[in-house]
Amino acid sequence: FDDAASSFSSDNQLLNDIYDLMKRTIKITTQDLYVDSQSRERLAYEGDLVINLLAAYAFSNDYSVGRFSAEYLYTHKTWPAEYFLLASVFAMDDYMATGDASSLNAYYDVLKGRVLTSSFDEKMGLLKHTSSVLIDWPESERDGFDTGVQYNTVLNAVAVLAYENLAEIARITGHDTDAQEFDRLASTIKRAMIEKLFSVSKGGFVDGLYADGTPSSHASQHATAYALACGIYENEDMAYRLALTIKQQGEIRMSVYGAFFLLKGLYDSGNGAIANMLLLDEDTSEGSRTWAYMLYTMNATITTECWNSTLKPNMTLSHPWGAAPAYAIMSGIFGIRPTSPGYDTFDVRFQAAGIGNATLTVPTAKGAITASFQNGEDSFVASVTVPANTTATIYLPANARSTLLVNGEIVAAEYENGFLCVSVGSGTWQFSVTNT
Repeated sequence: FDDAASSFSSDNQLLNDIYDLMKRTIKITTQDLYVDSQSRERLAYEGDLVINLLAAYAFSNDYSVGRFSAEYLYTHKTWPAEYFLLASVFAMDDYMATGDASSLNAYYDVLKGRVLTSSFDEKMGLLKHTSSVLIDWPESERDGFDTGVQYNTVLNAVAVLAYENLAEIARITGHDTDAQEFDRLASTIKRAMIEKLFSVSKGGFVDGLYADGTPSSHASQHATAYALACGIYENEDMAYRLALTIKQQGEIRMSVYGAFFLLKGLYDSGNGAIANMLLLDEDTSEGSRTWAYMLYTMNATITTECWNSTLKPNMTLSHPWGAAPAYAIMSGIFGIRPTSPGYDTFDVRFQAAGIGNATLTVPTAKGAITASFQNGEDSFVASVTVPANTTATIYLPANARSTLLVNGEIVAAEYENGFLCVSVGSGTWQFSVTNT
């Protein structure tokens, strides 16, 4: 683990301390296998790996432990139903980071079997699964989720994400017929979820359907957060309505594990301002579900299993599944994500609301990406260093009338849903947006 390979600084001390906590967590807990905690169970779990893998990418381009952990879990499945499905998600994350498809080819038949299609109810268009859905952990962190449902919103949302990834894996490995079926399953479940599980009056998703098809009257934060994280919405207006519901709740109601999906959904849908508000919540009072509480009240030096000991008295103090902010800073605030395998192409999509300035360096398979920004009242200034032999698409917050300068020259850029978008090759680029 090369400490110098990654770095971050900002004008927000809480955010700086969060970054340092995440980096220390990944450094100390990365040994021969990504596990839930090095101090107790020492077991690998699919849900943990989804978070651990993406968090590790923020600090290191040595992907060997992540690859080994993924391949271990392909053949050592754990008990939660949604974890069973998540294998295809971290398989694709590994491929996009490394650009190496050998693992996908070697384990395709195993991944193809991680589907739960025996639970698919063709008539309802949903998975019907009545047991072993984790939802969140510990049980006290489920925001009152209605576990009496038989068509579980969390499970079905994860299924959509899993089948979309399986379809892509099938195409990469030359299994086009399989890809068509996975695409069909994903689109069928997504359509059924929007039709049957979304509540207009609640502005979010209910927890599921009972056996007779009646919707639950309860709408946990989990149901809406997972739907948002897995792309279960028709358009950006619907995504914003889901995000607004979470904003109106005013706090994180999920565990440190579930918070990953909460933040991911907000950033992925372009609602980073709400994600930043939750990430940078400064509440340190007893029982707060905040990283500020973890840092300043618990004095944590590694991310903890729970937000506080009242939720789980025997919690460990070394659970890297609490490292969602590593993903939030790299892929949320800075929006650095590969768009083709091995970072041949990548995005930098700034979602910097509430932060004055920041600089981040991320190591990738193609070299270091460095990005910085200064957030003004009527302007946004950024710099991005793009590695050799790569192409970056830069998204800068703006309005339809904004002016963009690239290296001091006015550029006609495409405006897209609150961003000006421009593609650049290798080198260091300066961007300046002036809003009118």
